[in-house]
Amino acid sequence: MVHSSIRRHLPTLLAFVALFFWLFARFFLRPLYLAESDLYENGLPIFLSPIWKWSSFEFAGLPVLADPANFDFYLPNVIFGGLLRSWTAVVMSGPLLATVFTYAYMFTTTRSRTAAAYSALAYGLSEEMLERLRHINHVHAIAWLPLIVLSLDRVRGEHPRRWIAIGSLAVGSCILAGHPQPAMYVMYCAGLYAVVGSVVQAGSFWTRQVWRHLGFTAALFAIGILLSSVKAFPLIEARNLVVRSEGLTFSRFVGPSLSGAQLFTFVFPTIQHAPITELPTYVGLATLVLAQVGLTRWRSNWRVGFWFVMCLVAVAMALGASTPLVNVAYYVPLYSWFRNLSRHLFLFAFGASVLAGFGLAALERRLVPRRGVWLPAGLLTMVMIAGAILIHTFPASFPLDGHGTLWIQFAILAAVMATLKWGRGSFLIPILIVDLLSALPYDIKPDGIEYFALTAEQTQPSVHAMAIGRAMEPTHARALALGGTQVDDVVPATFARAWRIPIAGGYGAMLLDRLSRLATMGTNGEVRPSVLADDDATLDVLAVKYVIVNATQLEDAERQRWLRGSDRWHEAMRFRTSRETDRGVDQDVAGETDVTVFENRRALPRAWLVGEIVPMPDDQAIGTIKSSRLPDGRRFDAATMAVVDSSAPPPASHFTPSASRFAPGASNVIVDRIGDGDIGIRVSSEGASFLVLSENAYPGWRARVDGAEVPISRADVTLQGIVVPAGTHRVEFMLESRSLRAGMFVTGGAALAILALLIV
Repeated sequence: MVHSSIRRHLPTLLAFVALFFWLFARFFLRPLYLAESDLYENGLPIFLSPIWKWSSFEFAGLPVLADPANFDFYLPNVIFGGLLRSWTAVVMSGPLLATVFTYAYMFTTTRSRTAAAYSALAYGLSEEMLERLRHINHVHAIAWLPLIVLSLDRVRGEHPRRWIAIGSLAVGSCILAGHPQPAMYVMYCAGLYAVVGSVVQAGSFWTRQVWRHLGFTAALFAIGILLSSVKAFPLIEARNLVVRSEGLTFSRFVGPSLSGAQLFTFVFPTIQHAPITELPTYVGLATLVLAQVGLTRWRSNWRVGFWFVMCLVAVAMALGASTPLVNVAYYVPLYSWFRNLSRHLFLFAFGASVLAGFGLAALERRLVPRRGVWLPAGLLTMVMIAGAILIHTFPASFPLDGHGTLWIQFAILAAVMATLKWGRGSFLIPILIVDLLSALPYDIKPDGIEYFALTAEQTQPSVHAMAIGRAMEPTHARALALGGTQVDDVVPATFARAWRIPIAGGYGAMLLDRLSRLATMGTNGEVRPSVLADDDATLDVLAVKYVIVNATQLEDAERQRWLRGSDRWHEAMRFRTSRETDRGVDQDVAGETDVTVFENRRALPRAWLVGEIVPMPDDQAIGTIKSSRLPDGRRFDAATMAVVDSSAPPPASHFTPSASRFAPGASNVIVDRIGDGDIGIRVSSEGASFLVLSENAYPGWRARVDGAEVPISRADVTLQGIVVPAGTHRVEFMLESRSLRAGMFVTGGAALAILALLIV
C-alpha cells in the first residue's frame, strides 16, 4: 500500500524538484549566492558565519542565541546548510516544501492528483513565495501551514499518534524557521481550523469525540511548541531587553496597506504595489477562476468555507485601517508586538490555491458542468476590463512596473478559458507556471530566474574593510557606519559577523534597549549626529575608533560641524567603493560611492581599567556619559571612571576602603581572544582596579579571574565590569545561558517524544 502510493506520487514530486532546480539552476551551477535585499543584509552573512550564541561583532554584542533569524536548529537549514553547505538549497527549500506539503494536503482532501498539483504550484510559485523570497524566514515559516492543517485532519482519523508526531514536527519547524510573526498567524489559523474541523465532523461541540480530537490537537501543538524551546526560551528572555519590548503604535502595527488602485494587482501584477514584499497579491488568473468554481462546493466540504473566510480576513488585514477588522486585531493577544498586517496575505495565497484545487477537482468529476466556469470567467473579465479602462484613463494612479503589458493578462485569461472549454484540466498547470513566472519582476533565463546574486569573491571583505579591520585589531576597537549598516558599502549589516570585523551598529530587532538609548541608535545601526559631539563619550566607551560616512551623509550640517570642526575627529581614509567591488585590489569602477573614514582620537580599547566607580540609575548614567559631567558637577572621564548600576553595585567586599576608588597604578590590559560568547583578557596592575569590558551586559555572562568566579556589574549603562585584584591575572568572560541550556533540554525531550510517537 505504502509502496504503491510512493510510486504513484513520486513522478509528481520529482517534477516539482526539477522545476525548482531549474528556477535556481544558475545559483547551483555557477555557483552564486542569492543576495536579494534582506538575504544580503541578514540571511547570507548569518549562513556564512559559524557564530550561533553571541556575536561580539555587531551592536557592541548581540545575543545570537535569541535571534529568530539565526535558524541554526531549523531542520532544512541543518540539512541543506549545515550538512550540504548549500545556501541556494536553503533558500529554494522554502517554496519547494510549500509546494510538496500543499500537494499532500490537497490530494488527501480531493483525491485528485491534478487538482493537488495545481494547488501546490499556485501556492509555491505565488508572489507570496517568490517575491518574498528575500524574507527567507517568512517564506520558510508559512511553508509548513499545509502540513500542519493536513496533520490536524489526520489526527481525527486512523493512526492519530503518528500524525501528532508529524504535526508537532511541522509546528516546531514553523516556529524555528525564524520569523515569529507569520508563525503566530499560522498558529491562530491552524487552531481555528482544528476547532471548526472537530465540531463539523462530530456534529456538535459538546460530544466526547470533539473533546478527544481537541485533546489530540492540544498534544500536537504542545509538543511542537516545546520542540521550538531552544529558540523560544532565549527569545522570551530577550523580550524585555531588546528595543521592541512593548506593543507598537497603531500606525506601525498596521503598516503599508493596499490602496484602492492596488486592488487591481490581484489581476494585473504589473501595477506597482510597493513594497511588493509586504503586499504580494498575485496567484494567477486561472487560480481566481477556479477558486470561484471551488466556492460553489461549499456545501459539500467545510474546508471550502473555511479557506474562503481566511482569504477575506487576509485581504481585510491588507487593506489596513480601511476596514474595522484591524481595530479588533490590535487587541488580540500578541498581535501588537508585530508590524505590517499585510503579512496575513499568505493566507490569501494558500486559501485561493486550495479553493482552486477544489474547483478543478469538481470540474474533473463533472460535479460542476463546464459551462459553470463561464460566470466566474465573465466576472473576472469584467473586473479586468474595468481595471484596464481605469488604468488608461488615470495612468498616474496606476503606475506600471514596465516589465509587461496589460494585454498579456488578457491573453492568459483567453488561454485559461479555452483550456477550460476544450482542453483537459491538467493543461492549466503549464499555463499557471507561465502566468506566475512572467508576473515576477525578474528575468527568466534558460538557467532559471535572475535574482541578484554574489560570487564567492564578492562575499569577502573589500580591501578597505580589511584595512579598517587591521587598524582596529591591536585594541579590538569597533567601527560605526553613521547612516546605518543598510546603506554602508564597507562593512554592511551582518557581514561584520561573517568577516569578524567588529562594529557598534548592526541590523535587526536584537538591538538591546540600553544600547539604543545610550547611543540614540536604531535597529539599522544609524545614530543621531549628536553622538559625535565633544562632550559625548558614548562612542568612546563603545570602543568606536572609526566612523564611516558616505558623501551624502557628510552633507548633514551637524555631522560636518563635529567631524570637520573638532580635534576629536581626524580624517583617516578616503576612497570610492561598493558592495561588490574592490575585492583583492582597489578598483576604479563606475557607480562606486565616495566614502570617508574618520578616526576617533579618544576611542577606548575593548577593555580598560578605571580607578573610580560611581553608582547611579540608568537615566542619570546616560546623561553623565553624554554630557561628560557627573550629577555633582564633576568632570566625567570615561578612561579613568565608570558609572555602575546603582540597583546592583559590586559587593562591598571587593571595594577598597574608600568604597568607590581604586589605585591600579601601572597597568596593562590585553584582549587576546574573542570567540562565540568567549572573551579572554590578560590584566596586570600594581593595585586593585575595576575592569570595564566594552561588551553588552546580558543574562548568562559569567566572569572568572584565574578560574575563580567573580560578580559582574553593569557598567557605563550597557557594558560589563568586574573588580580585579593587584597583580597579573587571567580573566575569562563566558556566556553560559540558562535559557539556552533549558531550551536545548526541552527541545531534546520533545524530539524524543516525536520519535516515540512515530515508532510506537
